[in-house]
Amino acid sequence: MPEPDLSSVPANRLSTWQHITKVRQDFWARWSLEYLNELQVRRKWIKNGENINLGIIVLIKEKNLPYMQWALGRVVEIHPGEDGIVRAATAKTAMEILKRAVKCLCPLPIERYVQNDKTRIV
Repeated sequence: MPEPDLSSVPANRLSTWQHITKVRQDFWARWSLEYLNELQVRRKWIKNGENINLGIIVLIKEKNLPYMQWALGRVVEIHPGEDGIVRAATAKTAMEILKRAVKCLCPLPIERYVQNDKTRIV
């Protein structure tokens, strides 16, 4: 059951639980507007971007879901086009494996480093 939208309700009319829910909704709205849009900036024709690589962590955009409910996944397979540029990727989430176009994937800025023959994610 989806939570009610409390963005238009005055703060003095909310119970404690509703206030916590409203703060969380406000945070996700601002985060998705500012941060996720920055991750998806396309520099087409200006600068060649990097292809999506295996093993990176991505948010999987779904048009019918709010930002808060986008799945988090790891790229397990890439599907390049004839020009060698990756056009689609397969990502494994906690529940399923999804094949999506690159424009529907938001790579998260997580760095990898190798230490004593072990790969760690920072």
